[in-house]
Amino acid sequence: MTTIETTLLRNTSALPDDLAEQFRRIAGLIENWNGYGGPAIEPDCIEDAVRIAKMGLAMGLPAPGVAPGGDGGIGIEWATEQWELSIDITPGTAVTYALDKLRSDGAASEESDGTLESDDQIRSIFALMV
Repeated sequence: MTTIETTLLRNTSALPDDLAEQFRRIAGLIENWNGYGGPAIEPDCIEDAVRIAKMGLAMGLPAPGVAPGGDGGIGIEWATEQWELSIDITPGTAVTYALDKLRSDGAASEESDGTLESDDQIRSIFALMV
């Protein structure tokens, strides 16, 4: 087990089991995990993603979906009856997001997107969704 995986075992204890397992699986990906030369996922990106997922859960959001990024980052997605939120954590750059409000016909209309520079900004977006 790698150091990253061992650290994640400690950091994911407050997460639902299936979400914690997704993070551990992503942490274990090695170079070229996608067959296209994708780098291993950066530990800092995983730590940020775990922290953000915990914030969302603490505010009453459902468990997000998580996926590795081909650039060494990680993506997190939430969906509620009225909102869809995608957060991308890319190595060496800012955390970006796209928030879409779902119309009554199920289609999404872009609400906002941009860069997240603080936990307070993340919490304010989560507050819209709950």
